[in-house]
Amino acid sequence: MTKIKVCGITCSEEVEYVNELKPDFVGLVFYPPSKRLVSEETAKMLKKQIHKDIKAVGVFVDEDIDKVIRLLKDGIIDIAQLHGHEDEEYIRTIHEKTGKEVIKAYKLKSKETCEKSAHDIIEHNEDAHDINANDSDHETNEVIEQANNSSADYVLIDSGMGSGKTFDWSVLKQITRPYFLAGGLDQNNISDALTNKPWAVDVSSGVESDGCDSESSGVESDSSESYRDGTEVLASSNTNNRVKTCIKDYNKMRQFMETVRNEID
Repeated sequence: MTKIKVCGITCSEEVEYVNELKPDFVGLVFYPPSKRLVSEETAKMLKKQIHKDIKAVGVFVDEDIDKVIRLLKDGIIDIAQLHGHEDEEYIRTIHEKTGKEVIKAYKLKSKETCEKSAHDIIEHNEDAHDINANDSDHETNEVIEQANNSSADYVLIDSGMGSGKTFDWSVLKQITRPYFLAGGLDQNNISDALTNKPWAVDVSSGVESDGCDSESSGVESDSSESYRDGTEVLASSNTNNRVKTCIKDYNKMRQFMETVRNEID
């Protein structure tokens, strides 16, 4: 059965969504440039609210390993997901010091990036015969080999952390181990994505409110809250006039997860 991970949980309302819908994993992002960033204090609060059957995944990019180990030992996260240049020794150290699982992410170029690169090469080189069409394939093969040989408990194949873009899924047949599929997944393409038989699918921007693209801040000031039935109600007294940071959309999340589970059935 294909597992589901909803990445980028930022607030209690979104925890309510996932507790009802029951994905297998949720992601808490500890990468400062991300609009989905949560502080350690917020992560600790959210972890206490997340249903015990849902594993909390901490998402990091070249983070100090001591911080990752501490968050795992303190039970704030259950799994570490690594998106940077973390090597085999980094992974081994986490295993040895915590006994917890590790997801290592590997980036493949998105379709848009490949098309732009080809255009730039052609535009800036007078002799088009100098273009080596095998360069991109060679790079892809190297990434896939690294993923297949990683000592991480799981690997995640993406087009870049939070890019919101897909890549050429035909290369996935070269992955020889169970993997998370990420990168631009949403209700419109998830059925096609599932034909590649990923062990798990990882969704983030595809279940966020309209206007919350991967490059925006995702923060708006609002004293009302939009609930799952589409109506708006005044925020409770303890949250009134707060800065609203929740960006996940309940209905999009529900539809996405229903599609995954129906395809499985």
